[in-house]
Amino acid sequence: MAQFSPALLKRHALPACATLCAVVGAALFYGQKAPQVYETSARLLLDDRTKSISELGRNLTKVPDNVPGGSTAIATQAELVKSERVIKRALASILPPGQPEDPSRKLTIGDLSKALKIKILPATNLLEVTYQNNNPELVAQVLNAVAEATVQEDAASIRREASTVREFLEKKVPAQQSKVLEAEAIESRYRQGTGVVALENQTQSLVTSLADVETQERLVIAQLREAGTKGALLQQVTGVDNPQAAYAATRIGQDEQLKALRLRLAEVENKVIETRSRLGDQHPDLLAVIEQRDELNKRYADRTAEVLPEGQVQPPNSQAATDDVSRGILSQYINGEVDRTALEQKLTTLQAAKADLQARIASIPEKQQGLTAVTRQREETSASLKGIQTKLEEARVAEAQLISNIRILDRAVAPQKSSSPQQPVILAVAIAAGLILAVGLSLLMELMDNTLRDPKELAALTNVRLLGKLPKLPFKPTYSRIDQFLDMPHLVEPYRMLLKTIDRSLTPQSSQSPQSKQPKIILVSSVMDGEGKSNLVAYLGAVAATLSYRTLVIDTDSQQAMQHTLLGVSATPGLSNAIVRKTPVQEAIKSTAIDNLFLMPYGELPKRPATVMESPEMAALLETVGQEFDLVLVDTAILSRSVDAVTLSPYTSGLILSTRPEHTRRDLLKQLLQDLQDNQIEPLGLVVNQNVDPSVRQATSMPLPPPRPIDARPGSLPYTLR
Repeated sequence: MAQFSPALLKRHALPACATLCAVVGAALFYGQKAPQVYETSARLLLDDRTKSISELGRNLTKVPDNVPGGSTAIATQAELVKSERVIKRALASILPPGQPEDPSRKLTIGDLSKALKIKILPATNLLEVTYQNNNPELVAQVLNAVAEATVQEDAASIRREASTVREFLEKKVPAQQSKVLEAEAIESRYRQGTGVVALENQTQSLVTSLADVETQERLVIAQLREAGTKGALLQQVTGVDNPQAAYAATRIGQDEQLKALRLRLAEVENKVIETRSRLGDQHPDLLAVIEQRDELNKRYADRTAEVLPEGQVQPPNSQAATDDVSRGILSQYINGEVDRTALEQKLTTLQAAKADLQARIASIPEKQQGLTAVTRQREETSASLKGIQTKLEEARVAEAQLISNIRILDRAVAPQKSSSPQQPVILAVAIAAGLILAVGLSLLMELMDNTLRDPKELAALTNVRLLGKLPKLPFKPTYSRIDQFLDMPHLVEPYRMLLKTIDRSLTPQSSQSPQSKQPKIILVSSVMDGEGKSNLVAYLGAVAATLSYRTLVIDTDSQQAMQHTLLGVSATPGLSNAIVRKTPVQEAIKSTAIDNLFLMPYGELPKRPATVMESPEMAALLETVGQEFDLVLVDTAILSRSVDAVTLSPYTSGLILSTRPEHTRRDLLKQLLQDLQDNQIEPLGLVVNQNVDPSVRQATSMPLPPPRPIDARPGSLPYTLR
């Protein structure tokens, strides 16, 4: 994420300054064209200085104390000033009915209510009313009219409250008199209907009956527990869980036919077992015996249904009570369950009687309290009637007296100077807002900028070594400027340092000496156009030549060849002629005006430029010149539109990428570095170059021959340099 810094503002100074100037200019224009507004104020005091001769009148005009968390009297009066009733009264006093209306002084209730500003002065009962308008005289007139209307409306409001109280009390007196008569009648009827004086004997009788019922209840509960315990034990012995199952087992066990059928079933079952053991599972005799057993089971089930009562089925897993002991135990279980059910019903009846006695005992105190309640009600209604009659007289007095708890403390005065617009405030706000917008715009542009900014960011973005940083040349890089460049030490030294860095990167530590110069073939490319790769090759070659390196520059950029213009030699013959037309290599290599510096330009444009880079002759040529020269700098096409650098990389010592701050795209650089890594190409490093390659049309001092397609026939180099 972009962070604010002076460098950020410097990069985006033009749009930031334009934004600041636009905001300040708009503010100044507004200050000049905005209409003049005048403002004045008046003050109202809220107090209870005016006293009424009646207590009710004093209560109506009394300023209440502030209640924490609730409304305050001063806040209520502030809302009264802006109320529709006060605004109407004030407008009526400003322009009485029947007079012609002045369009410049036309006011509406809504506009005036919105324009009035009410301020409660802290720790006081003062209201400050403020109003603004284009007419200074109208401002004071309106405020004074509003203040007068507020005082009049407050007095009228107090009078209306007193009148409302009087009307209410006049209706309340007859109703209260009726309530007194009704309360007296209720007390009389209650005394006659209840007889609450002689309730002691009745209370004693009810308490005794309640004790007897509770004794019987405890006895029944004990019997019920005993019956439950006995029933649980009989269930464990008999294996039945309800009286119906016990009854069914008894009936089945007593029936003679079922007894006979059970005996025959036992005999047949034994016969089945014997026959199966002797004859096997599929013998006809066994099947006949099994069929006889099934027939007996069916007759047994039919007889069981006849024995049991209608609608009752034989419970699962129940056994027949075939002996007297079993039948006796089952009978005891059935009788015990019947007794337990009867005890439960009796307990329910006793509990209901107990609840009824408790309710009757509890009602006795209520009857005694009822008499006290009706007596107290009669006394209270009589006292209320006396109080209402007293307040009615006070309300009549308060209605007749005109009182108010608001008075005007300071009247409004017509202002002499306008209150707005305030030029210094507008200018200060505009400058602050313009600065904020300028910084915000700079940050936004920084976020949208996808180019590299400085060497630090380049090092943080990639893991590739930074070989050097080349200064920006004070002139346009052309052939005529190379001698001038070489005479400027402050410009040459960065190139010398770059050359030394390349030497250390390619030469083993043990052989780093001035006398041990190993042949080096360096590819120079860039990510995109305008990053100064050709300029880097030409000027680095010139510096290397002055340092006694026998240096050759090869221009392999078929799309934008410009080394011949930078070094001042003819464009043909060149590399393409040596590869395709078999031109002798010594003719393709040309001397320059700088000693030890030679150039092989690209030459004529072939029909298929890719065949030049992919040909075996190209690899052989690089090997040959590598043996002949101390340093070979190959200016190849940019990586974003050509793979020439990838093709030539196996035949060279390394690849250098030229980058330019605020021009090279970060995403494209990362992608191309990843592509190189995928092709197992590790660049020697990156160079930060602040110079831009001149276009061919602008930089050339001699016309290039028109591109002429030539045949790309493979062949061998006709000549080897020595």
